[in-house]
Amino acid sequence: MTKRLCKLNRSEISAGLGEIYSLVSDAKYLCRSCARSSQDSSQLCKPAAIPPQSCLAKSTHEKQQCAVLFDTLNTSKLSTDLQSEVTRKELKQAKKQAKKQKKYVKKMASILKKQNKLFKKQKKIEEQFLKFNIVCNEHNSQSALH
Repeated sequence: MTKRLCKLNRSEISAGLGEIYSLVSDAKYLCRSCARSSQDSSQLCKPAAIPPQSCLAKSTHEKQQCAVLFDTLNTSKLSTDLQSEVTRKELKQAKKQAKKQKKYVKKMASILKKQNKLFKKQKKIEEQFLKFNIVCNEHNSQSALH
């Protein structure tokens, strides 16, 4: 089989079922991504060796000394859990900060819109005032002539 077991679709599985049976019987490796098993590690995306039954029956202290079981112990999982927890907290803080910034930008856009509106009103009033002054000056000069 040229493709990894993890990448096969349903039709490829049904077509190569005989070969798949031979690969998974007496499996020595397990995919850490999708939990498929195989005799050949090259058939899996993220292969991990399946420990023998003798290693699995040992106590936790003895399992730590077994190289095959080292990846499966909770101690290594704790460090990745802590790292993922830290990154989750950082991600949460970053999202919170982004939300605050978005809210601030929206508020500033609203204020800018109001300022532009007021600026246009002020300009219109100033133009009306100038026209009024011109009309008043013309009226005063005409009344002075009479």
